[in-house]
Amino acid sequence: MLEILELEGDVVVVWKTPKGSTNEQSLWRIAHALEQLVGEQVGFRKEVARIQESSKRTEGILQELVDQTKASSDVMELFVWGDSS
Repeated sequence: MLEILELEGDVVVVWKTPKGSTNEQSLWRIAHALEQLVGEQVGFRKEVARIQESSKRTEGILQELVDQTKASSDVMELFVWGDSS
């Protein structure tokens, strides 16, 4: 009987292939591989969502910096050149 060892976080999982024909064992391996791929895809999607959220926050922070810099520039211009109206 074939054993497949996996590391899931800090836990080692042992999957034992069922006894049966070579065809059944092959199908089991394929099903198990697909299950792993789906699990990895879920993990990737969560990570992409976190990255997108982080990018939105960063964009907001950068926009605030641009706005503050523009306001500071306007105040400095007014201070240096005075009110020209």
